[in-house]
Formats: sequence, structure tokens, C-alpha cells
Amino acid sequence: MQFVLLGAAIINLVFVGEWATTIVLIRLTVFNAVLGMRGEAKAEASLAAVFAAIHALQVLKILPYMIGPFTVHAFSFWSFLMWWALMVWI
Repeated sequence: MQFVLLGAAIINLVFVGEWATTIVLIRLTVFNAVLGMRGEAKAEASLAAVFAAIHALQVLKILPYMIGPFTVHAFSFWSFLMWWALMVWI
């Protein structure tokens, strides 16, 4: 989204030459980037809170360790392909 807005600002400045619209588009780009980073920070905080709650329930023996400690692994296309093939095969 930011690249599209910056591209529109550059095209507007080069072809139209209107500074007011260019400044509005650049400010909109910065505002959009700030909102995106804020939303990502909130999502990370909420995920950390969920992990903490799950861990606390496991320590208190309310929620059993079914498959070990709860972790998130990085996405790997190869792992996804193997998982998908296993689900199709079963």
C-alpha cells in the first residue's frame, strides 16, 4: 500500500506538478505506515499474552502438555507441502 501511495505521489509530482496533492499523498503514506506498525505491535502483544496464558495453564496442570510447550515456528513452504501431502494421503 505504501509503495502504491508513494508511486502516486511521484507520478503526480512529475506529470501534474501539483505540490499540494503530492504532500497529501506523502502524509497519507506516513500515516498508513504508522498505523500498520501500531497494529502489528498490538497483534504481537496479544499473541504474547495468549502464549503466557497457555503456559500458565500448563504449569498449573489445568491444560496438559499435549504436544509439548507451545511454540510458533517460522513458515517454510517445504514444511507446508509435506503437511499438505500427509493430509491428502490420509
